[in-house]
Amino acid sequence: DDQTLQTWGGYVCSATVVNDQGTAGRSLIITAAHCVYDDVNKVFARNAFFVPDQADTTGTRTDGNCNNDPMGCWVPSFGVVDVEWTNKTFPDNIAWDYGFYVIPDTGAHYGTATSSEALDAVAGPLDLSFDQPPAAYTQALGYSYSEDPKLMYCADTLTEEPLYHDNWWLDSCGL
Repeated sequence: DDQTLQTWGGYVCSATVVNDQGTAGRSLIITAAHCVYDDVNKVFARNAFFVPDQADTTGTRTDGNCNNDPMGCWVPSFGVVDVEWTNKTFPDNIAWDYGFYVIPDTGAHYGTATSSEALDAVAGPLDLSFDQPPAAYTQALGYSYSEDPKLMYCADTLTEEPLYHDNWWLDSCGL
């Protein structure tokens, strides 16, 4: 029972456990589509794993060691992206740069305090909505790609970005 994921190659993305409306047998995490599917080479990512609460890790960076993270690591069964992300390439697909990883409730956990519970029960999911947000002040959390695993916070007014199919942005965040 090796608690270190030996196949990790070093690419880091942030993600969040989201509510899957009570569907049994799985947990969902949302991340960027470019973290799930390579739109240029037309392939899904391999050897992905999720480290919830990595800001409290005892390591200095993401290292593939599931024993030095408070909740360990979770390995997804597969990823899902919008077909528009796969049919186009950046920047023409940026409006669809969101994806999901599906994590089975059993057999997906490695490391610290081996858990028999589902990821969403351990980490706690956030609700997700695709409704158009009001043009208002909002907050965002995420991890920096250059200062992994530094958790970053941003608060700003949402702005509409018509170049990317009327998506909403937090322009000054830099996450």
